[in-house]
Amino acid sequence: MNTATMSDGVRLLTGVPLFAGLPPAVVAELAAVARPRTVRAGEWLFRRGERGDALYVVRTGRVEIVLDGLVVRAHGRGESFGEVAMLTGGRRSADVRARRDSELLALSTADVDRLIATEPAFSAALVRELARRIPGAEPPGVGARRTGSVLALVAGTPGLERVIAWLARELPGALGAPVLRLHPDPDPARWPGRLDAAEAGGGTVLIVADRPGTPWARYGLRQADLPLVVADPRRPPPGHPEVGVGLVALGTAGLARWLDALAPVAHHLVEPGCREDLVRLGRRVGVRSVGVVLSGGGARGLAHIGVLDELVRAGVRIDRVGGTSMGAVVGGMFACGTSPAELLDLARAELVPHRLFGDVVWPRHALIRGRRAELSLARLFDGALIEDQRRRFFAVSVDLVAAERVVHRRGPIADAVGLSVRIPGIVPPRRVGERLHVDGGVLDNLPVGEMAAEREGPVLAVDVAQPFGVHPADPDALPPIVDTIARSMMIAGGRRDDPVRSLAHTVLTPHLDGFGLFDFGRLDELVDRGREAARAALPQLRDLLHR
Repeated sequence: MNTATMSDGVRLLTGVPLFAGLPPAVVAELAAVARPRTVRAGEWLFRRGERGDALYVVRTGRVEIVLDGLVVRAHGRGESFGEVAMLTGGRRSADVRARRDSELLALSTADVDRLIATEPAFSAALVRELARRIPGAEPPGVGARRTGSVLALVAGTPGLERVIAWLARELPGALGAPVLRLHPDPDPARWPGRLDAAEAGGGTVLIVADRPGTPWARYGLRQADLPLVVADPRRPPPGHPEVGVGLVALGTAGLARWLDALAPVAHHLVEPGCREDLVRLGRRVGVRSVGVVLSGGGARGLAHIGVLDELVRAGVRIDRVGGTSMGAVVGGMFACGTSPAELLDLARAELVPHRLFGDVVWPRHALIRGRRAELSLARLFDGALIEDQRRRFFAVSVDLVAAERVVHRRGPIADAVGLSVRIPGIVPPRRVGERLHVDGGVLDNLPVGEMAAEREGPVLAVDVAQPFGVHPADPDALPPIVDTIARSMMIAGGRRDDPVRSLAHTVLTPHLDGFGLFDFGRLDELVDRGREAARAALPQLRDLLHR
């Protein structure tokens, strides 16, 4: 380690709580023997189960402690990690990944053992730090910065300079929060330190690159918590695609090839100059994007229309929607920009009079053909694609062959919804490739976990499949065969004590006792029950209202 590097190492170690009480000569000795280690963003420093032979101090950058796929702690400049496994000579208890390009100082087991033997101040500090790391000893999230603290806007192809400039100029206002734009230094070696300093100031750090493929563009995509590639779908995607980024698509024509090339974590449609599109992107970046999950439940799912109507009237701006079975039908129409009032009209014209489940056949594969439902969905969605909608959408089905759920986020909405509404025994399964699709309610009737995994904002869930009551007019009556099959299926797919439900900001449960799965003729009553449930929940949703 050269003199300048050692001097910086002394300053760094002096500020680390573990070493703050040590004599200056001891700190200087540690800085001299510490081994520098560089890890690029996205790379793993070590994995769970590996032997611990050193503790680390972050010099620049940021690392994440990952346990069972979840980030449980983050460490930035001047913070240490890896002490426990090193002291015990045991195995690492978690994975560690660089979130930013990071420079670390590593102290070996021998160096630390010598300090323990000769410096009581170090031993005391070590005990305090280890006690702080005991589960429950510190509030959740200590040491971790919020998602989206570093944002990158990078051009996917040349010629987007004006659009990039517009996005960079307008996005701070759409975020409604302080934004610091980080400009490239002529010396790339200084970029990590400048990013550290910018993050320390709080707010969102914005890295902008209006030319693709440059060192600055690649650096920004690696560092960002939310890396966004800005693309004109009319132009071909790059030959060297970026994976694991967000895609800001300027329109929809040809978007599919960009989605195939980039494999983005999510995409967002923006019309240049459109303020509302930008505000919606701002909600996503600011982790304020409201998602609504709609459960299956046959005709009872018509109550979703009333819930959406009340939420929209109250000022809840819904950017994402997902659903299972009838929840996918209603959610898909809503994702297409259909207003709740228009949803009601469409349900009255399409879902009620055509008796979707009325084409009964001799039960070889199922009780009905399902052809009426397919034709109705084709009319409702008229060839619309999931990826072309301003509101992002997904539907859930289940593959009988692999015994796993399938999440549909691409392609014709009618196809995705059609695969999600195939109640086993009532509607025949559909084969697509090697998969055999049935109703998503078999495994996940209220897919809150799928929506929450996006980590873009609060999730509202609407469950219309809570335990059924009998019709009050005939309390001794047994349910029809189709109700029995469907209710039995939803018991497994929608357990009310499922811990995943706790990921939702609020779970709305309209009171639907006495309504059957095929009571489509009671449309207005069902919609009213949905409105009542939403109105009752509004006091819990004050933080989501935008008037």
